[in-house]
Amino acid sequence: MDTTLCDISAFQYYRIPPCLLRRMVEEIDLSTKGGRKKLADANSFLGYIETPLHVLETDRARRFTARGMVKHLWSGELPLGAKREIDVYHYVTSPAMTLLMLARHLDKTCLTMAIYEMVGTFSVIRMLPGDRAYVQQCIDAGQVAFEGGWEPARDKNGRLAGDLWERPALLTLDELWAFIHEMKGVRGCKALASAAREVVGSAASPFEARAAMRICGSRSSGGEGIGRAELNTVIRFTSAAASIAGHDYAIADMLLRAHDGAAELVIECQGRSSHGAGGVSIADADRQLALQRMGYEVILLTHEQIEDEWRFRQLARYLAERLNGCYTEKNSWEMERQREMMRVLFSNWADLLCGAR
Repeated sequence: MDTTLCDISAFQYYRIPPCLLRRMVEEIDLSTKGGRKKLADANSFLGYIETPLHVLETDRARRFTARGMVKHLWSGELPLGAKREIDVYHYVTSPAMTLLMLARHLDKTCLTMAIYEMVGTFSVIRMLPGDRAYVQQCIDAGQVAFEGGWEPARDKNGRLAGDLWERPALLTLDELWAFIHEMKGVRGCKALASAAREVVGSAASPFEARAAMRICGSRSSGGEGIGRAELNTVIRFTSAAASIAGHDYAIADMLLRAHDGAAELVIECQGRSSHGAGGVSIADADRQLALQRMGYEVILLTHEQIEDEWRFRQLARYLAERLNGCYTEKNSWEMERQREMMRVLFSNWADLLCGAR
């Protein structure tokens, strides 16, 4: 009997780097009655997936109550590509299918964050001590080419920096929207579409995702709704700018445009894990000068500026005035929506969906 991880369990599975999955020896075999009985007393599955496991069922007769499992019944045929094989007895729902199931019970802010992670090029996982030591040993041995394009964040000394991993996106926004249109009318699809409209691109870190949600998110969801945004956009340099930067192009963390296209701003997210303990490097400064040489105003954004309410208010006012000519104060309802978003947005990203049953 095969088992398909779904919902929260599938999301947590997609966070596990392949190099850690490969070295795991899972003693619980969910294809057997004894294995399922063992699961009831376990704290996790594959080291990182919380129990009880969320499991997809398409057969109503198998939707029996099982300790250690939360069963989700799917009536009718599954959409094409809705699940992927882990091994001969275990499957996981596809990223899009996982998001659809999460949309049935998550609040909008949490769901938007989950979408940003899946369409982004990052994953956040709090590694077990033994796994962290193993990854550091791989780095120290010069084995920096990790499997499947996954790379852990490192500081300037080559030590692991937090819980962040870089990896290829699990799906694109276009693929997600195609899935949403295909599943129109299915429970959870409306909520998924509403959250997907808040996502402006593929973020490379939780910092970028948070900044995008605060600056570009709709006011009805707690954001500021400022400008039209693109994330990690390639800007080709002129010959003069290239001579300054030493490169032919730059990738802007966030490119903000006025709705009429008359003004453009480049926002650079100054994350500690990507810029090291010393902050902005010479290469960063040259890149900034090259962008300014091409007429872009470059704004260096810190995490404190998007988390501290007074600092963020000054930033929002400035951006709105530069792009739209003026800043419109939020009404009491919009402020309450902002407070609701903030309660979720700045919790530890590694704990996203942890404990959400």
